[in-house]
Amino acid sequence: MMAQQYPCEELRDNKGQSRGVWLTVPARLAFEHLATPEDGKYSCALVFPPDADLTPLFEAARGAATQKWGAAVPKNLRSPFKEQSELADKYDGFSKDGGLFINCSSKFAPLYYATDAKTKIALTSDLIWAGCFVRVGLNPYTYDKDGQGKPVTPGVAFGIQFVQFFADGERLSGGIDATEY
Repeated sequence: MMAQQYPCEELRDNKGQSRGVWLTVPARLAFEHLATPEDGKYSCALVFPPDADLTPLFEAARGAATQKWGAAVPKNLRSPFKEQSELADKYDGFSKDGGLFINCSSKFAPLYYATDAKTKIALTSDLIWAGCFVRVGLNPYTYDKDGQGKPVTPGVAFGIQFVQFFADGERLSGGIDATEY
């Protein structure tokens, strides 16, 4: 339902020019390291509803690959899109019903916008959490080397530009519920 009301879209400036950033449909936040980096990176997983139309993100990823490699896109190209069913048995918040998720990251602290999409706020861990719903501004990029310049399997990934809180959601904290014992 939310995915149809708030579609994935390419962001453009006031002259209609692409900014190279795509705003996601509302997605559930998982493995959140956005307020405090882990291993020098700000990162998260975005868990999309099974009915989400991610066509603009697929096209953006395909466009980044074509821009980098032209018609010779590697056959072993790693996709940023993963099946939620791969993690559904191990982690809360992931579905076996055909939904997708992506991992995304940034070397820099992402901007955070309040629900009104106009107010910038310093991102803290009490504003967003694993389990809440967010819309995220992403830019696609390609890679074929690791951080030290060594060759790796080529792929496309998404960088985080900004995060916008969308709605509350049950916390995905993991661990054992002590009330069960």
